[in-house]
Amino acid sequence: MSAEVVTVHRDSPFLLSNTQAYAAWRQAKLQKYPQFAEELVVAIADPLALSVQEHQEMMGRLRKTNMVLYTVTSQQATDKNRVRQLGRQFGLERLDSNICADEDSITSLRVME
Repeated sequence: MSAEVVTVHRDSPFLLSNTQAYAAWRQAKLQKYPQFAEELVVAIADPLALSVQEHQEMMGRLRKTNMVLYTVTSQQATDKNRVRQLGRQFGLERLDSNICADEDSITSLRVME
């Protein structure tokens, strides 16, 4: 097994000694960051089969903010299988469980009074 060598350019904003480069990177990142939650939403027709455009829009938000919100525009029922299949279209195969997750490692959200 070989170890991968990662070379960080000396002008990288991620070197602790480059405070000015980091400040410039951070400012540019924040200027492009969405101001409203609605900017994170992508409407999708079928979670089992995203269109190329839906996938690209979701990936764009993920790359920019590390999150995306979606709404299903069809009347089909949403179940956990659809959620899992949606994730697989982005390469998500292994789920990490958390204390709020159900037995299948998917966290159910419900409106409660």
